[in-house]
Amino acid sequence: MDNLDKYFNPETPAATHPKIRTWTSLIESNPVFIECEIYRKREGLDFLPIKIYLRYRLTDDVPQQDDHDDWDDGLNQFLIAKGIHAISEENEGIRFNLMLSRRLQNIEIRYGEGYFNAVFLVVIESGFGANAEIASMLKIVGPGNPHKGTSYPDVLSSIEGAIKMCADCLVKELKYPRDAAQRILIETVKQYMDERFSITNARFLGFI
Repeated sequence: MDNLDKYFNPETPAATHPKIRTWTSLIESNPVFIECEIYRKREGLDFLPIKIYLRYRLTDDVPQQDDHDDWDDGLNQFLIAKGIHAISEENEGIRFNLMLSRRLQNIEIRYGEGYFNAVFLVVIESGFGANAEIASMLKIVGPGNPHKGTSYPDVLSSIEGAIKMCADCLVKELKYPRDAAQRILIETVKQYMDERFSITNARFLGFI
């Protein structure tokens, strides 16, 4: 007789990233201060491997401590579910840029890089084009002008849905006020566009 109860029993915890067990105990100890930092350093035209740091102080009279591991989607999602903020709005932008990139990846694979880029630019111009820095990026990249065929509504709604998932996460799970969530979402899009269209690299090489 197969013994599969542990797989179907809702009380059986799923296997998780090994750091989650350690960090769960730490978070549940109710430290006086706790936040995370996504460490992503640029080196020339590329980035070094990404790290997640958990920074905390157990009591008011002890120094700040930290623990870290390599970036992992599941580990990051665990921290979000626990309501752990990043150290700054800019750092949240790094975090959500990584999350948005993964959510948009399947859309790009399904519809192709060129068409994805074209529709993405339409979405960004419509929703974020009033921001001066994003408007400047749009001038560099140029308009999307996608063909508005049968795939267009699906790609458009899929991209908007991925961005909305980030917005919902900021407000519902991390409990940011609306104005802070908007600033972080704009920062997320700025960072995604910069990497997607190699804007910083083009400046570094003197192309723009």
